[in-house]
Amino acid sequence: MSQSKKYLTQKQVADILGVKVTSLNHWRAVQRYNIPYIKKGRIILYPETEFYNWLESDSYNMKNS
Repeated sequence: MSQSKKYLTQKQVADILGVKVTSLNHWRAVQRYNIPYIKKGRIILYPETEFYNWLESDSYNMKNS
């Protein structure tokens, strides 16, 4: 049996990133960041696994000087 995908709401993603939902809306409109999302009508959802993969892919290691 396959597991169903879990999704994050815009509010949840905004809270995780420490921004407002309006910022997410703007970023999507101007394609500022390539955050994976799906849109069904007016509903925007972020696939949980893909979102966290995106978040990790934009991280980098700080090396001590």
